[in-house]
Amino acid sequence: MNRIVKNSLILGGLLLASTSLIVYFRNQFKKLADSCYTVVGGIIHNISLNDVKISLIFQIKNNSDISVNVENVEFKIFVNNLFVTKILKKQKQKLLSHSSVTFNLDVQFSPQDLMRAGLASIESLIVDRSKLVIGIKGNFDAELGIVKIKQYQFDEKISLKELLKPSENKKKC
Repeated sequence: MNRIVKNSLILGGLLLASTSLIVYFRNQFKKLADSCYTVVGGIIHNISLNDVKISLIFQIKNNSDISVNVENVEFKIFVNNLFVTKILKKQKQKLLSHSSVTFNLDVQFSPQDLMRAGLASIESLIVDRSKLVIGIKGNFDAELGIVKIKQYQFDEKISLKELLKPSENKKKC
């Protein structure tokens, strides 16, 4: 076999292998981008007219074949569309392939601040828990080696009533 044919076969094989890897990882990152993430529950530590302390439990499901690190979680918490607080979680958390991970985010705020911001009656919201809606908007980053995908978007709403009992709605995930 002459040298030109041999080099052409080697180059063609490398090109085919590189293209296959690129297509594979592109498909895996698409699966990762389409991963399911939702609020699965919460723990109410304290709820009064002066102080609200809640732990929201999030779940992220990785349907791809690759494991990634989730980091730079940044959420803005809203109560009935009024901004309450911002939560930052910088630590990395490993998200294994074909698995789910849950993590807690602790939220604390004063209902008095909501009243000053324009919410008319916080008492009626505490009594009728279906009227108090917690909104979570934010993003997080995913990292695989040297590849980093920034700012997966997260936007979820859940009522206080849904936090206190399992939802009757079918799961999105």
